Amino acid sequence: MKIPQVAKDKLMPWFTSWELDQARISIVPCLPPNVWAMTFGNRILIRRDKWNLEIEGVARIGHELVHSRAYRQMGPVPFLARYCWDAVRLWRRPWNTWPLEAPAYKVQHEIETSLELKQREAMSLRLKDA
Repeated sequence: MKIPQVAKDKLMPWFTSWELDQARISIVPCLPPNVWAMTFGNRILIRRDKWNLEIEGVARIGHELVHSRAYRQMGPVPFLARYCWDAVRLWRRPWNTWPLEAPAYKVQHEIETSLELKQREAMSLRLKDA
């Protein structure tokens, strides 16, 4: 499926409309342990029990779109080779420190922070108007 419009609208500050339109999401029953999602090119696999369009879910889609961008920029073989090499040599380090994961976690955090701030501002306005 395409990324739902409600998520696209929230992700526009970080991604081009082309990137958002090219991505395809597949909801899958399982992935390796501790893995919420995986990306292969423009295909994003998201574990069924983690799929949502709340702040956390939209930020996770953004995380995976960073991988999709790196996959396109590097090419499939170099991207997968680098990711596998990092997994072998850095497996004991936190994922957010790996070279291909750090930028994705950074964008994920930016999206979460931005959306949480917008949510708080909207709530504050509603309370003022009440």
